[in-house]
Amino acid sequence: MAIYHASTKPIARSSGRSAVAAAAYRAGQELVDERTGLVHDYTRKGGVVSAQAVLADGSTVDRSALWNAAEFAEKRKDGRTAREWIVALPAELDAQGRSDLAREFGVELAKRYGVGVDIAVHMPDREGDNRNHHAHILTTTREVSRGEDGQLVLGAKTIIELSDTDRRKMGLGAAAEEVKIIRGLWEELANGALERAGRSERIDGRSLEAQGIDREPTTHLGQMATDMERRGIATDRGAGNRQAAANNAERDQVRGELIDLQAERAKRELVRLKAMTARELRAEMERIRPEPFEAAVERHPKMQAARQVKEGVGAELAQAKTIANLRGIEIEEWRRTHPIKARLHDTGLFRSKDVTSWQAQQKQAAERAEVLTRADQAAGIVLERLQPEIERQVSRQQAPVLAKVGEIQKLLAERVAQETQVQRQQKEISETLDTLTKVAAQRRMGAFEYRDQGSRWRGLDDATRQLVDGYNRMSEPARAQVIEAFRERMTTDPDALRTMQKALAAEKDRHRDRGMER
Repeated sequence: MAIYHASTKPIARSSGRSAVAAAAYRAGQELVDERTGLVHDYTRKGGVVSAQAVLADGSTVDRSALWNAAEFAEKRKDGRTAREWIVALPAELDAQGRSDLAREFGVELAKRYGVGVDIAVHMPDREGDNRNHHAHILTTTREVSRGEDGQLVLGAKTIIELSDTDRRKMGLGAAAEEVKIIRGLWEELANGALERAGRSERIDGRSLEAQGIDREPTTHLGQMATDMERRGIATDRGAGNRQAAANNAERDQVRGELIDLQAERAKRELVRLKAMTARELRAEMERIRPEPFEAAVERHPKMQAARQVKEGVGAELAQAKTIANLRGIEIEEWRRTHPIKARLHDTGLFRSKDVTSWQAQQKQAAERAEVLTRADQAAGIVLERLQPEIERQVSRQQAPVLAKVGEIQKLLAERVAQETQVQRQQKEISETLDTLTKVAAQRRMGAFEYRDQGSRWRGLDDATRQLVDGYNRMSEPARAQVIEAFRERMTTDPDALRTMQKALAAEKDRHRDRGMER
């Protein structure tokens, strides 16, 4: 499995950080912070594979202009000027594939939030894990667009930067839910890139426990602890990781024993299924078959909650628009009925209480509709991004059951073929024995063709004639026992059935086509 890592943190003045400084460091460039006059020169920094700043429409933007605009847009001393996403790029991709994947993720963030995005792809550290290809993706905390003069214009804060209180007012969940959605987006994009590259590896953002993996997680060392460990200085985090590795080795040994036990259980389950009839297999398959995929996705609590939010906001938006339209109609009707008062009202010489009230209500409803429109759009984005996440969850949940259903379907096809073959064989045995008893009955009744010199009788081979005469000499109960003995023998010995069929082939056709003749 490829390495999964997608984390985020804000760039805030409260911690003494600057978006311009962060962008310069990650891009390995020299940038001047125009707000403070500080020069941030990181041109000597190595390991930067590529760096590009883009807007929501996919166009590139000057890095210095973008981040200085972001700094000037924030007036608070503790304002957030940027948000950083750090993602681990799959080492299984080539350099171009990793750069394309990082840009794809950055553009998706830009489109989702309408922000400016700065994408920097870094190589692994020279002394660290050589698989640690990664990207630093800085996003503005405000929406970014270009004015008519081509200059950058920073607007309102994006929904991920709003407080949980403000998000609830808009019908949205906590900001942590937004982060989970973006982490799911990264998983989806990275796995798509691996699939297009023809690789079988996949990343998985779930915890080890959620994945059903019994392994103790390790702790990210961080730069300081990593440097100390490289110099041979033991750290608490390093010691914890070494203990986790020892614990996992012990788990692997126990897991091997569990796998053997699971394999034995699987064998027993297969034996149980193979003993079932076709009807029993169909019942078992219907018993374990999961509900339709689309229904399971729609029934998921998160999807239902997101849809309820979207529908609730949509209903409030429609109500606000209706109120604004009704008040507008009432105002126009009043003006049409009272043209002189309307002119006096407009000049301020006369104020209609009704019109003043209607106008206030119309303005309030229009403002409410504007807020709800943004909330409706945000709820739609949440729902749109949530659905792939839920689809992945449902797919993972249903995969083991669907695999078992597939195994049962295969066994069912084999069982149906076997039962069909048995039914065909039993039918042939019944027809053969029926022909034999009819020939014996003709012989007992003295039918002309079955007398000693009769043509039909002489057409039978000696063994069949002896068999028929011996059968007729028996009592009625004994005959029934002989027939059942023949049936059992021909069921277990196909050669005996074929021999009898060959001896009675002509008789079978005669009795089938012409019936019994005297």
